[in-house]
Amino acid sequence: LDRPVMFNLLGASSVAAIVIGTRRHLEAGRRSAWYLVAAGQALFIAGDVVAYNFPAFFGATLPFPSIADALYLACYPAIVGGLVLLIGQRGLKRDHAGLIDSLIITVGVGTVWWVYVIAPYVQDDSLTLPAKLTSIAYPVMDLLVAAAALRLAVGGGARGPAWALLLGGIITLFATDAVHSGLQLSGGYESGGPLDGGWLLAYALLGAAALHGSMRGLAMPAQGIASRLTGARLAMLAAASMLTPCVALLRSFLGQSLDVTVIGVASIALFALVLARMAGLVRLNEASGRLLAHQASHDVLTGLPNRALFRTRVDQAIARSRRSGDMLAVLFLDLDDFKGVNDTTATPRATSC
Repeated sequence: LDRPVMFNLLGASSVAAIVIGTRRHLEAGRRSAWYLVAAGQALFIAGDVVAYNFPAFFGATLPFPSIADALYLACYPAIVGGLVLLIGQRGLKRDHAGLIDSLIITVGVGTVWWVYVIAPYVQDDSLTLPAKLTSIAYPVMDLLVAAAALRLAVGGGARGPAWALLLGGIITLFATDAVHSGLQLSGGYESGGPLDGGWLLAYALLGAAALHGSMRGLAMPAQGIASRLTGARLAMLAAASMLTPCVALLRSFLGQSLDVTVIGVASIALFALVLARMAGLVRLNEASGRLLAHQASHDVLTGLPNRALFRTRVDQAIARSRRSGDMLAVLFLDLDDFKGVNDTTATPRATSC
């Protein structure tokens, strides 16, 4: 077998692995997300088949853009759709903190992506309009896939081997596409070179993720939805937030052109997202404070005021009585054999008594 045929067969095996793993590990109602990922893989392989065999199919040299590019680009919405469905199945839509964190990283990385990958195509006047739009579409689609993967990565839920393999495949795909875009801009890309190994690795990782039994957990609702702001996550958010100003400073220092509109919009978006994240932390801290104050003055099981709150209220009542001269009384009520009720009918029944 020649190299293109072998490459396409390996890619097709990834599609087969995803379908087989999905049918083996998931019930019918939870398979759609993985089927979309498999469809994206299949579209990418179909694009390869057309690109490698275009002269044989159509009797002409492969143009740009071509039907192969349409198939390549169609794979990205399918993969994004699969990731979005997984996010919904895991219940991450309620995790607002995780959404903000993923958006902060996406905006930071997206600014770098725009300046060094997308903008050169936008500014290239030698390209025809179809070629320019197609060239821009590839990195834009890569960024959408990365954004969906980030949302899945920072959310709660099971994080077994399938989770790591799936994200590893997406990261490998994004990194390979990034290198490919750089080589395309410099004119150094050659089909069939070592870079193709990156796509093969992405295929293998996605197929392995579907075949691993832990992929069941990816389709299950996450327990403990709220995202924790760990030290590692805080460092990652800080680095992402500084990407936009660092790019602006670097290009200014090097005397390179600066897209003020994009940098400005990205900076405003980052400021708003960081402010929203801080507001969420303040609300969470206030809610925790109210909960701790309530727990300090109420019984955990029954929710009734405890001895500490009773003493506080008595002291307050005595102070008011001394100031006003009014009489003060304390009513003590004792229920005979109440312990038996509490022991035999459980706490809710006893509390209602």
